[in-house]
Amino acid sequence: MFDLSLGEIGVIALLVLVFFDADQLPGLMRQAGRIYAKVRGASDELRRAFNVEVARAEAETRREQMERRRENAARSRDAEQRPIPSHLPARPAPDNAAARPARSAPPEAPVAASEPQAPEAPTAGEAQPETTPESTPESKPLESQSSGSES
Repeated sequence: MFDLSLGEIGVIALLVLVFFDADQLPGLMRQAGRIYAKVRGASDELRRAFNVEVARAEAETRREQMERRRENAARSRDAEQRPIPSHLPARPAPDNAAARPARSAPPEAPVAASEPQAPEAPTAGEAQPETTPESTPESKPLESQSSGSES
């Protein structure tokens, strides 16, 4: 506490014995103990009072912050409930794309038995018929129509 070494304490004790009689030492120690208790009590009380004031100031600060938040919430609630003046454009709806679940493709309707089925594609092992330009209708030459030969 006072950063005294054992030698310094011994010197102080020797001086006390020189200046005070041995009969006075018990009363002197009792009085020193009372003074120490009073000083310690006063410092504890001061520490408690300081802590109480700090806690009171923090509570006041928190109360002011809470009142500001309530006022801001009330203002925003009032702003949302007020109708938009006709000279102002309407606010776009907030984009909550992140909050919405992803949309999946609509389920396919089952194929009815009466509908014609598309021919299945041949597998790799099956031979596919080759189409030549002569066998396709698009490749046949158009017959010229003469106006006088057919009647």
